[in-house]
Amino acid sequence: MAMRSKLNSILGRYATQRINASGSRHGLGLLNIRLGISRLLDRRVPFRYKAAALGIGIAITAAIIALELPFETVVAALLNLLGFGLDALVDGAEIVVGPVLFAALAMPTLTRKLPLDLIIDSKVIPPLNGPS
Repeated sequence: MAMRSKLNSILGRYATQRINASGSRHGLGLLNIRLGISRLLDRRVPFRYKAAALGIGIAITAAIIALELPFETVVAALLNLLGFGLDALVDGAEIVVGPVLFAALAMPTLTRKLPLDLIIDSKVIPPLNGPS
């Protein structure tokens, strides 16, 4: 709540409302991870959108790993054997979880042009009209 009041004082109420509503379709938002995961799991969403989202996720994860590499190497060298093991463990988790996480974040943006009945999976995100 404090962040919203801070934005209101800096930008004004109208600008804050526009920022909150920008890109959102039917109040669902563009970076809604629950919506993204439901779209990744939904069979009605075409495969090309899922493949594009996973490609974006893999690219972002690869970029993050490439940027972390010099720092991780120094830390692993300073911590000797334990450092190399922890580095491998963290990188392995990053390689597995990263693309799926970023794909889930990208799915609402990639599939916003699909009809609303394809977008909302009623099991995960209830429709805004109430239960049907």
